[in-house]
Amino acid sequence: MKKSIKVFASVLAAFSLASCGINQGDINGADGTTEIISEEPDIATSDDASMDASQNDAEEYVVQPAPVTVEGRPEEEGSLAPENRYSLAGVHEVDGRQGVAYGDECYYISGSATLTRYDSEWNKVSEAEDPFAGFENEVNHIGDIDVYDGKIYAGVEYFMDGESKNIQIAVYDAESYQLVDTYSFDESSGQTEVSGIAVDPDSGSIWMTSWTGDESGRYLYRYDLENGSYKGKVHLQCPPQWLQGIAYYNGCLYMTADDGTADLGEPDHVYKTRIAEDSTTATVVLERTLDDVTLQGEVEGISFDKTSGQMLISYNRGSQIVLGMVKGFYEGYTEEIHEVFLYNIEGFKREYSFEEIDECVDGSGWNLILVNKDNPVPDDYSVSLTDLSNGKQVDTRIYPALQKMFDDARDSGIDLFVREGYRTREDQQSIMDNRIQEYEAQGYTAEEAEDMAKQYVAIPGTSEHELGISVDINANSNISSDDVVYSWLNENAYKYGFIKRYPEDKIDITGINNEPWHYRFVGQEAAKEMKDLGYCLEEYIDYKSQ
Repeated sequence: MKKSIKVFASVLAAFSLASCGINQGDINGADGTTEIISEEPDIATSDDASMDASQNDAEEYVVQPAPVTVEGRPEEEGSLAPENRYSLAGVHEVDGRQGVAYGDECYYISGSATLTRYDSEWNKVSEAEDPFAGFENEVNHIGDIDVYDGKIYAGVEYFMDGESKNIQIAVYDAESYQLVDTYSFDESSGQTEVSGIAVDPDSGSIWMTSWTGDESGRYLYRYDLENGSYKGKVHLQCPPQWLQGIAYYNGCLYMTADDGTADLGEPDHVYKTRIAEDSTTATVVLERTLDDVTLQGEVEGISFDKTSGQMLISYNRGSQIVLGMVKGFYEGYTEEIHEVFLYNIEGFKREYSFEEIDECVDGSGWNLILVNKDNPVPDDYSVSLTDLSNGKQVDTRIYPALQKMFDDARDSGIDLFVREGYRTREDQQSIMDNRIQEYEAQGYTAEEAEDMAKQYVAIPGTSEHELGISVDINANSNISSDDVVYSWLNENAYKYGFIKRYPEDKIDITGINNEPWHYRFVGQEAAKEMKDLGYCLEEYIDYKSQ
């Protein structure tokens, strides 16, 4: 009896100690055995025979730990820190208490039985007549929504007093609200209700959350974006309570949780997780405490406006909620108020696509305006400016192209910056005067100094910098050399609508010496054509006028 217990206990002790990082030899006796004594008296019983029969099995039994399937420790990789910092920027009252989504420069709101669209200024522009038309299985409740590729993705169900049935994903046309498709949830998933829904185009997934049941907050459910098939669920570690909304943004999933008690003034929260490909688990971290809403109530959906760089939070106040149903109102309220809170994302940088670059080219010819010593800046010329991070300014219309070009250059290992952007007439005059003084200090006459300065500095009123659509680009010398930057620009700038304005082989035409740093926006179509033809701007304008 004692022997079998001792052997089996040795195995268990070895495994237990090893799992705690302790070597067995650290606490063994002098003879190398682990001294674990049974509290049972060493007396034979009528069960001795069966004990002896099972003794060999006990001695051969070895406990094997399950292999760890997750690599790395989140707490050591820095992923437990909030992804961003947020500041409250505004709030808008809306019709609908459930979800919020941004898409195609519009905002979409879902109520329990409504779908509405708002313009970029939060003016209501349309509403679905009957969002439950066309369903084979009865539904009466819309949860969270997302918008992707011209379609509204909604979690729908038949919901009453905290219980759900007929859970499914509904896909609507975002313009007409017509039902396009439905995907039924997988009953084996364990999901018992739908609250949040998010489209993740990077992994080709639709993510869903559940608000009620044993699995609330513990899992995210993944469906295939293309065909709606169930792809499995991810176990959330450090799970939040009462998940409501979910949104995909910059590689992470953000979730709202109705985990504060409104009667006690406790705030709700936004959480974040990043799910690795094929992973079955994901660590959840706190991203933002919602302590600055109008009044603590019930948080609902979440979305991100990638154009303005804002987090959108749907919130309700005034009503008493029991099991997801409005059962009364707080003092001073006779109805529930639905609001969307806008939070600026600090340090947000919008990513632009190639398709957006030429959207500013409107046919008015501003991008091909010719400014040189014979063609001064028109007297009525005006410019709207955008500030760059280093304080320089450019015409707002060329900012997307410039940002896209710089982002791609940096992704290629090229580090560059705008040394000069927009200049006023006074700025240009000051640059000219300083250059003349430099030559005069070297012993040149005033006339000679002025002539020499004009070879490198445009006469005030004839500088492209006064247009705001030209930039001087240099290298961050700690990382890249000027030659590397100039070479990259020479090969790639045309893709973004920029041309090298003063090439070395066009000095006799432009009247300006070679400036490998000076780039001018003309638009993608014109830039490509000029590169193919080998023309400078003067030549190209003559060519187009023929």
